[in-house]
Amino acid sequence: MAPHRRATPPATHRTLASTAPVKAVAPEPVQAKLLLKEDSWIYAQPSNKSAHVEQGERGKFVMVTGTTHYFLRVKLKNGQEGYVMADAVQVATPADKLFMLTHDAPVLDAPNHWGKKVSAVHQGHAVHVVGIAFSYMKIRMKSGLEGYIPSSALE
Repeated sequence: MAPHRRATPPATHRTLASTAPVKAVAPEPVQAKLLLKEDSWIYAQPSNKSAHVEQGERGKFVMVTGTTHYFLRVKLKNGQEGYVMADAVQVATPADKLFMLTHDAPVLDAPNHWGKKVSAVHQGHAVHVVGIAFSYMKIRMKSGLEGYIPSSALE
C-alpha cells in the first residue's frame, strides 16, 4: 500500500507585492459616482488575483459603495458587486479652497481609515484643500506634501 500523501492546500490569498492580501475586513461605506481613469478589471473580491467580473472601460462611471485600502467596492448596472483598484478611478474631485481647521487631524496617504499617517495638521491653522474624496479632503501642505484629512476636521 502506498503511503498517504497530504495534498498541498491551495494558496487562497496570494497577491502581487504591490497590493495587500485579502482580509476579512468590511469595506468602509461610501457613496459616489466616479470616473474610471483607465481600462481596469472589476474583480469578485478585493484582490487582483480574484476572478474577473467584467472589464471596466476608461471614461465610464462606476457607482462606488465602499472602500478598502487598495480597492473600491462598486455596484454594477446588473446589480452585482465587484471591486476595482482605487488607482484606476479618479477618486478626488478637484477643488481649490482654503479652510480653517476646527479639529486636529492626521494627514493620511489614502482617503479611508486604512490610510497610513504621513503628517498631522492642527486646529486653528489654514489648510489648502485641492480635492474632495468621499468624506475626506485632499490637502496640499506648504511643504508640497499631499494627503487626506477627514472632513470632520473642517466642521
